[in-house]
Amino acid sequence: MFKTNVKTFVSLRKAAAPIPLADLQVLATYFPRPDYDFPLDPSYEPERTEEQKADPNLPPPDPQKNAVFAVLQRYVKVNLVRPVGEAHMWHAAMNSKSCELTVLGQHYRQLVADGLI
Repeated sequence: MFKTNVKTFVSLRKAAAPIPLADLQVLATYFPRPDYDFPLDPSYEPERTEEQKADPNLPPPDPQKNAVFAVLQRYVKVNLVRPVGEAHMWHAAMNSKSCELTVLGQHYRQLVADGLI
């Protein structure tokens, strides 16, 4: 237990946030409900092998979806999102799977939805 009587708080250390605030604030937009699975497809992934580029069955990368996917990958780095049924987001996108919020992601999503972030 820590108890103190102070009139003002002193910042001990300032650190940069692991993801930009703007990225965090769109969390509730990408995940309208806490249990929502965000659907992915190969057009979200910008990186392709030469063989994949030549495959006519794979849709080409979509720049707008690539930007969303970059934000989703930043969420994965800070444990807010995880791929469903795959080990990595690349596999989830290329295999048309989805991603979901972690418990921590659900908490932050609620903070964003409530206007606290």
